[in-house]
Amino acid sequence: MGKRSRSTTAENVVECALAKFDHTKSYFSMDLSPLIYKYSEADARSSSAVCYVGRKEDLVYDHGFMQLLGERWMAEQEVLFLHQNGWQSHSTRSPNHAGRGRDFLKKLGRPYSHPARNNLKASRRSRQIEVGVGEPGISCILLPAHSRLQHLAPGEETRLIQLVKESGLMLGLARELSPKLIQYQIWYNNGKA
Repeated sequence: MGKRSRSTTAENVVECALAKFDHTKSYFSMDLSPLIYKYSEADARSSSAVCYVGRKEDLVYDHGFMQLLGERWMAEQEVLFLHQNGWQSHSTRSPNHAGRGRDFLKKLGRPYSHPARNNLKASRRSRQIEVGVGEPGISCILLPAHSRLQHLAPGEETRLIQLVKESGLMLGLARELSPKLIQYQIWYNNGKA
């Protein structure tokens, strides 16, 4: 019995994000710095260290947000790794960057396991979408659909970027959240040092 394809479309991702848009906006209007500091103090490498900081119903968002910061950190580290070794960063279409994913994970001290490769793939995809849209804050808007991003069918990443750019609602909030996300990322990264 073969695996069922769980591919999704750009429209599915946008629909999911828009269905939770008001909650996402409300969540990111809170000060999330206590979450990042709590996480850093507990164990920056363990997702089990995430504790919710606000409403109990935000626990899923807290976990997702910390995962997003971890993936963004990983993407930044990979870009640095590639440039330090004289390689160019590529798109998500090259899953292992011609075998460089193994070297990168080894440098981070992580095994070349299926979960680690999936995490690396997710970090690359999120980075590509942020770069394509031109606003880091888009990752916050897409947080409710984050798990669907890794299942985008071929060619759908470009379509997703186009749909987001055409949505004044999504793009507007992404612009508003970009400075906050960048600051949260700095705090997260400093906790990893």
